[in-house]
Amino acid sequence: MPLQQTLTVSVAILRNVGLFGLFFFSLNLISAFYAGQYAPVLFLIFLNLIACYMVMSAGTYEVSDGFISHRCLRGHYQIRWQDIDRIELGGQGSYVLYAGAQLFILLPSIYWSGKDKNAFEQFINQTIKASHLTIESSLIADLMWHKNTRI
Repeated sequence: MPLQQTLTVSVAILRNVGLFGLFFFSLNLISAFYAGQYAPVLFLIFLNLIACYMVMSAGTYEVSDGFISHRCLRGHYQIRWQDIDRIELGGQGSYVLYAGAQLFILLPSIYWSGKDKNAFEQFINQTIKASHLTIESSLIADLMWHKNTRI
C-alpha cells in the first residue's frame, strides 16, 4: 500500500514518564543527601540517569514508502526499507531492523500516540509482511539502541 504522505507518531509517554522520574528521584536524592544516607544517593543518581535517557530518547517516528526515521534529543536516525535484511522482535514488542552494520530500533506500539497511530501500525505490519523477511525472536532486542543510522 503506497503512502501518499508520511505518517508520524509520537512517543511522548516515554518523555512524560522520564520527566516524572526525574522529579521524583531528584526529590528523593536531595532528601537522602541531607539525611546523610549516601548509599541510596548513588542508587538515586543511577535512576536519574535512566530518567534522563528516557527524556532524551522520546521524540517522533516518521514513516514513508522509502524510509523510517526517529527524531529525538539524541539525534535523527533513519533507515531505508529497501536496505533492511533482517528483523528481530523483542519480548516487549520492540522491532530491531538490521541493514548490514546498521541497527534501527522501533519502540513497541504501546508507547505511540498521535492521530496517525493506527495507520502507522498498519503500514509497518504490511511493509514487514511484504518484505518476506522472517522475524526472529530476541531476548535482547528491547535493550538495544540505534547504531550507524544517525543522519
